[in-house]
Amino acid sequence: MLKKEPDDRLATQFFQRDYQDRGMLKWGGFYLSDHTSALRKMHAAEQQEAPQPRQSVAVISERLALAWRTHHHVHFQLNVVDANQAVTVLDGVVA
Repeated sequence: MLKKEPDDRLATQFFQRDYQDRGMLKWGGFYLSDHTSALRKMHAAEQQEAPQPRQSVAVISERLALAWRTHHHVHFQLNVVDANQAVTVLDGVVA
């Protein structure tokens, strides 16, 4: 024969004394895929940079060599656009 009273009593005590309902926070992880893709597009649109004028290969090589010697951070644009017509940007340290 199964005894359910001690388990029920234990559960009742837990919910009355220890459990704290997080309210709407518990639903925060349940985004629909439509929502996440819309958020990605929105963030990508906010982060688009205006295209900069083209530079010669000599100027680019000189600046990359200087960044390599001084261990400086570089930020440059490629002459490539993605599906959203956004300029491809690269950031980092020349190693």
